[in-house]
Amino acid sequence: MNRSGVWVGSALAVIAVVALLVLSSQQPDGVPFDAGSTAPDGYAALAILLRDRGDEVRSATAAEVAERTGWSLQDVLVVPVPAYATSAERESFTDAARAGATVVYGEPVQDGAGTQGEAVDVPFDSYWIDARTLADTPADPVGSEVCDMAELAGLGPVDAAFARVVTVGPDDTSCYGRSGAAALFQRRVIGAGSLVTLGSPYLWANARLQPAKEIGGRPRDNAATALRVLASGDSGELGTSDRSTRITVVVARPSPGAAINGSRDPLELLPVPVKLALVQLVAAFGIFVWWRSRRLGRPISERMPVEIAGSELVVAVGDLLRRKGNPTRAAGVLRAEIRSTLGSRLGVPPSASVDVLSFLVAQRTGRDPAQVHAALADGQIADSEGLVRLARTLDSIRQEVLDVPVLR
Repeated sequence: MNRSGVWVGSALAVIAVVALLVLSSQQPDGVPFDAGSTAPDGYAALAILLRDRGDEVRSATAAEVAERTGWSLQDVLVVPVPAYATSAERESFTDAARAGATVVYGEPVQDGAGTQGEAVDVPFDSYWIDARTLADTPADPVGSEVCDMAELAGLGPVDAAFARVVTVGPDDTSCYGRSGAAALFQRRVIGAGSLVTLGSPYLWANARLQPAKEIGGRPRDNAATALRVLASGDSGELGTSDRSTRITVVVARPSPGAAINGSRDPLELLPVPVKLALVQLVAAFGIFVWWRSRRLGRPISERMPVEIAGSELVVAVGDLLRRKGNPTRAAGVLRAEIRSTLGSRLGVPPSASVDVLSFLVAQRTGRDPAQVHAALADGQIADSEGLVRLARTLDSIRQEVLDVPVLR
């Protein structure tokens, strides 16, 4: 391989390595909104604040929550991405609220609450933000001037940079809204408990508790809203419980059978190891194709093979057979070749007998028919001298026949 080929191969290898590094750097650390994740989109900072207050914080899958019973006023269930749960699992969340728990949805979702227990499949409305953008985006403060949620009254502005407003019903309470029609926090009473809906699960993410920290951003009251909303209501007044609260954070991972209708690229849903394996396969295939591809260089002139006359080839073959000590076989090769040549010249089909061919040749050349027949018909040759004489005779006959013009 020349030097340019080595440089191209090295460049492809470097590109493959860089692609792997970039892809791996763009992947989030663990599951988003996980209570133990310190990534920008994790909930570890919030979990620390809650534990310092004396609350119990744990993570569970939607399936594990659906199997649980015995919910009470001391329980708080946080579902960052409700669309990741199945209809049956979302119905179990509503049952937990009816039993007295506070259920917090991280984003608006059409649920079975208030519809005679009917759960419906929902579209996947969550949007995903890369870690760098999540950490560096300045705050978009929204004040609590319009607020009728008792536990959030008196708090300062919150960062709503990545939040959407929630539609507020006539029987719902809300906060951080506009004229009561839409807000970032909405509470709906269900049985003995309540269902709280946030404008975005990122309201309580690690990076948004102090937005744009690296460039001097200051904390907003996002953490304060979390501490008050996630306090149990067993004392009869929301957000003022003196007893420890059991907080369960549902893992933001799609449940088997969840009806998620969204526009996310299917590749984004693949685990990081699978993505890295696919990149490696593509890089390896590209290098293999380059290595095995056809390389066109300067045209090379080649000498054409020397064409040998048919008669000379026959003579050469006969000479080889003669040297092997089989003159009869050599004579057969010579006779078969001359019969084919003469028959083609005289218009005699290959199936014609030697007698017919001999008669026509004798007429054309004026030779003795018996002599012509003896030369063309197969027969024994005693030695090499006889083979040489036969070859000379056949060559003479061939020249005489070919030199005489054919009358049409």
